[in-house]
Amino acid sequence: MSRISKKSTAALAAFVLASLLPSAASAITREESIVRARSYAMYPWKATSANLTASCSGGYKSIYYVGDFVGLPYNWGGYQTLLDFDERIKQGQAAGAQPDDGILDCTAGVDCSGFVSRAWGVGHFTTSSLDQTSGVITKNDLLPADVFNKAGYHVAMYSHTQASGEPYLIESYGYNVNTNPWGGWSHVAGYTPRRLTGITGTTAGNPVGTMVNPIAITSFPYTDSRDTRVSTSRLLDGCGAAPSIKEAGPEYIYKATFTQPGTLTVSVSDDATSDIDVQVLTGLATSQCVARHDSSVTVTVGCGTYYVVADSFGTTSANAGNYTLNASFTASGQPCSAVPGPPVPAPKGKLGDACAFPADKTLPFCNGNLGADTCIYTSTKSFCSKPCATNNDCADVPGGGCCEDISGKGDNYCLVKSMCGGGSSSGLSSGSSGTSGSSGASGSSGASGGSSGDGSSGENPGDPGAASSGGASSGAAGGGDSGGGCSTAGASTDGASLFALFVSAASAFGIAWRRRRRRASWPSPFAL
Repeated sequence: MSRISKKSTAALAAFVLASLLPSAASAITREESIVRARSYAMYPWKATSANLTASCSGGYKSIYYVGDFVGLPYNWGGYQTLLDFDERIKQGQAAGAQPDDGILDCTAGVDCSGFVSRAWGVGHFTTSSLDQTSGVITKNDLLPADVFNKAGYHVAMYSHTQASGEPYLIESYGYNVNTNPWGGWSHVAGYTPRRLTGITGTTAGNPVGTMVNPIAITSFPYTDSRDTRVSTSRLLDGCGAAPSIKEAGPEYIYKATFTQPGTLTVSVSDDATSDIDVQVLTGLATSQCVARHDSSVTVTVGCGTYYVVADSFGTTSANAGNYTLNASFTASGQPCSAVPGPPVPAPKGKLGDACAFPADKTLPFCNGNLGADTCIYTSTKSFCSKPCATNNDCADVPGGGCCEDISGKGDNYCLVKSMCGGGSSSGLSSGSSGTSGSSGASGSSGASGGSSGDGSSGENPGDPGAASSGGASSGAAGGGDSGGGCSTAGASTDGASLFALFVSAASAFGIAWRRRRRRASWPSPFAL
């Protein structure tokens, strides 16, 4: 069906659609909200040299570097869709901004409240105005997609409670939007649990057809029929190959892996009241969309995984509805080397990866979305680690690892095999300076509720450069979020250890780190 006839039919069918689709005033389901949150955390993107400077701020210095990343950058005051983010990055805008950068109009990413607002599908609310769209609940009433909020400070989304009894959080915090299974309840101590007004459902599973769980196309020819009105994904709002065409309605996402080059043809047919477009992507980002059409696309594919999207056309959900997707593949008979396949991203910051430390400040940060949140180092080497309880928790450390108390005070972290057996004798004192409750690493002056935690200026909206008057020697949290930003806490070092910790995405950090990063090009947070 042509675009013109679809538009005419859609106008005639407005009454029918109004009775089928959720009203504008209704909130989304918990499942869709969690899908949105996880998609922002696991979103792939690439930084170029153009994204490391800000055209609107000569004093800006990005904490990123050229390379592949997972999770949208933390961007003070940011409230962007995935398509908007990709277009900003493509235009050379800066990747993220910290509170001491100020709110800039030439940066890309989301801050804590902008992230929650997007995950909830509401307008841009700050931590100080979330009460306008949510109500207070008790900790015992928590359900997926509820949040922990501290007005003027920070907000984190609750996903579920883990087997350990600790919360699994998703938040824009530190470097990026990240999953945080390590912070523990102490990470949100003193925060108020809140619930989006009108949110529906009580659980959140892992529905198919989303960015985090695409529908697998395992053989050709392939046929599948669905209704986008019941999809829990509405995130891929356009195609990088044709960004002016809006496809902001709900979508279903498919994936297909090819072991030989050939030609892929995908078509969609829809009914009189819907308008479903088709896209082909080389990765799960709008910037990786290489072809789109109202009804059919044909592309040459190499060896690797491609994605197909059946997306509702327009700026709203008005054109969502029934469709049938058909896909066929014809092998070319060429070897894989003859045809370029989709790019294979290589993000850094995984468990065991080298990370920024005093001997090499240019190394990458540890990424919570890749299973590591803490950089541990000696005088000659470093590696990304995570909190642990037993050796089994460290089975995924490359080359083998172990779980050891590296301070003698219950600070249990995974060590690489060469360091096993010496953790507790290293003398690292991370307990006294706290790591926001990371699996026993929280100390008496930890970032959540301790003397170096939420300082007097930590809830001072509009003062992103302030340091706590009662914090630790390296400066506790300062700044608020009058412009939508979020502030988090800091800690100090006792300087008497063989090992040292840099606490990254899911752990505490503060203005002292931000100042150190800006003054000394420090790509990692503070040392404990």
